[in-house]
Parts: sequence; structure tokens; C-alpha cells
Amino acid sequence: MNNKRILGISLVFIGLFMVFTSKGITGAFIGFKPQNYLGLLGLLVIIIGFFLILVSREGGLEKGLRVYDKYDGKGKHSPSQAYSITDPERYFSTVGFLTLEEFNRGLSEIKDDSELVELVRLEYGPELKMILDNPSDKNEARIAEAFYHALYDRRYEKHEKPNELSDSEKEAIMIAFRAGWKNSPDSRQSKILARYRLGYRVKGKHGEIYSRDDEKLKTTTSITPSDANAGKNIGGNVIELIRKTKR
Repeated sequence: MNNKRILGISLVFIGLFMVFTSKGITGAFIGFKPQNYLGLLGLLVIIIGFFLILVSREGGLEKGLRVYDKYDGKGKHSPSQAYSITDPERYFSTVGFLTLEEFNRGLSEIKDDSELVELVRLEYGPELKMILDNPSDKNEARIAEAFYHALYDRRYEKHEKPNELSDSEKEAIMIAFRAGWKNSPDSRQSKILARYRLGYRVKGKHGEIYSRDDEKLKTTTSITPSDANAGKNIGGNVIELIRKTKR
């Protein structure tokens, strides 16, 4: 549970306490008694609390896809029970993550709906391929491979040159940026930048995406919200920047 959600829940309880302990709450807030103001303030605190809870949930959905072992390799658990994946769009879960077993069950339930299957593959496929092309460790690669096999019913085969971006990596980058540019990287875009050791900073009247290994390698961005076309352009510039860092 993130800090915003904890704070939001706390504010809701504080607001409820203020409302129910206000002696001025008798069906309407009329007059200028201090206790009436306390009740109104309590309602305002409740509204702020619910807003923080909502923001924390939306933020969680933006974080993109991640695979992991929910037991961290401890205990005797089968891969179907231990291997887990985040579910940003909540296709198969209501909590934002699910196990390989639940993932397989969800795919089985939609197997006769070809359009929905393709939609799910579009959501998970590019990022799974990106992880497989550039895993943080062997365990992440193993788990991503298991989910990829469940999604496509085949093993992943890497054909691209080591120093070139794969088609799946390019696709994942463009998916992250095609939603538009909101004056700075959102959570999914930040994840892409971090994976390729890129950073973002504001420089005067524009922003810069730059290589953390060689700050001379950079591309400029606007610092005002832009449309999807601008996002696509930035995505293309990021791909070109990554190519330069790989040379």
C-alpha cells in the first residue's frame, strides 16, 4: 500500500470523526457556530481523503508491467503458484496482479474471442518481449518466458543483433509514448527511460531526455502538455537516442 493511499484512508477516518463529533450536525449546516464549521471541515477532509485514494489507485495502474516471484524463491511452490505478473489494465484481476496459474485461467476463458486475445497480447506482449531482450537477471527472464509461453503458446526466440533495439523493444517504447506527452515522463515512460539508463530534466524553456552514461547524448522535449503526435515524435527520438548509446 503506497503512502498516498495510507494518507487518504487516514484522512477519511479523521474527517468522519470530525463530522460525527460535531454537535452542530443536525441535518443541515446553518448558522455560524464553531461546531458547524468543524463539521464542514470534516466533510472537506473526507473529500480530500477519497481523492488521494483515487489518485493512488490510478498511479498504480500507470506503472506498467512487471514479473516477479511472489515468494522470492522461498518454500516449495510450483511456478504456476509463485510466478506473478502485474495486471495494469486489470483484464484478469481486480487487485492489479496475478499468478501464472490465474493468467492461464484468464487466457483460457477468452480463447474463443480472437479480438480480446489480440488486445491482451498487445498489452502484455511488447513489455514481456522487452524484458526478455534485456532482463535484469536470470530469474526475471525465466518468469517472463513462462508468461510469454502462456500468452503465445510458443517460446520466445531472439533474432536481433545484440547492439540493436529489437522490434519488440521499439514497439514497447512507442506504446509508452503514443498516449501523449504531459510535460514530463509519466510512470510508464519513466520505466522505459530507466531501463535504458536515460534521464529527464528541465533546461530553461524545454526539457531534455539524456543518457546517464554520456550526457552529451540527448534529445529535447516540450515542458507543456502535448498531443499523441508529439508523444509519438518523442518516442521516435528516444529510440534514436538509445541507438546512439548502444554504439
